[in-house]
Amino acid sequence: MNYTYQTIAHNTITVTDPEDTVSAPGKKEDRPIANDGGQRRIGSGWGVEAAPLDLKEWQTKYDIYHTGHIKKIFEQDGITIAIADVTPAYTNPASGKGTFSHRTRRVEKFWRIFSYDRIDGVVIVFDQVRSTQASFRKRWLLHTIEQPRVTENGFVTTIAPNNPLENQLAQGGGKLTAHVLLPKNPIIQIIGGKGFDFFVDGKNYDEKGQVAAMVRTAKKNAEPGAWRVEVMPSVEAKEYLFLNVLLPSSGRQQPAHKVKLLESGDHPTCEVQGPTRTTQWRFNRGGNDVEIKIQADINHGGASRTYHVFAER
Repeated sequence: MNYTYQTIAHNTITVTDPEDTVSAPGKKEDRPIANDGGQRRIGSGWGVEAAPLDLKEWQTKYDIYHTGHIKKIFEQDGITIAIADVTPAYTNPASGKGTFSHRTRRVEKFWRIFSYDRIDGVVIVFDQVRSTQASFRKRWLLHTIEQPRVTENGFVTTIAPNNPLENQLAQGGGKLTAHVLLPKNPIIQIIGGKGFDFFVDGKNYDEKGQVAAMVRTAKKNAEPGAWRVEVMPSVEAKEYLFLNVLLPSSGRQQPAHKVKLLESGDHPTCEVQGPTRTTQWRFNRGGNDVEIKIQADINHGGASRTYHVFAER
């Protein structure tokens, strides 16, 4: 309830209001729950509002259950883009009215543009977050099994090869290299390892080591929580942009890509020079769209193409 059920255990964003400390209602007595800065607490398990029984109930209680909307899906030229409004997961009309479930009003906007270039193996995540108070700490989260390492441009993490005698779905190991382009001058914090594998709000909720042991007992090749990367702005502001380029590769291989931020301001743009082609991704501060330019594509004789993807209004 303090970790796994909450947003802190997932690859998204948290916005922490120190006053968001209302206890969970219980049958006999209320129960304090860690303030993870995450999404509204709804659905089965919380003892507040169970999951809807059918579509009619979901529609009747729309403000409670509605947590997000994929506004646009784009697939062209080996590129897939999803543009999503995730604001309702954090804020609804009941937020800020003193309830445990709907929490304090912290997030006025959270849109995510998730892009994948399958030709050159590039994942780009662009997030726009606006909070009600500049002082509310914003964290961009990514969880890993092995310990990540902070680099000059972001962070890197690897996973060792599986033993084929123990796992039928054996893998040869992998590596993820991350370029943190925005915010500028970020604070990158690595949290995890023994004593910090289920850490949230100043406490490690590992039940004296029993959680990880129970997970592995329940499923032989299970992968319980272990490490996470937190990317944070170094200065306070109500609105922040997060722009991260993730480069997965097999084994210990070093990605051949070159990544750079071309400009910031109202149109942050990143350029990725990959093995096959060069792509430029131009985002829009305040808008929910992205322009993609594909250049120097050896599969198309060096021809360039441009796509402009808008979210549905």
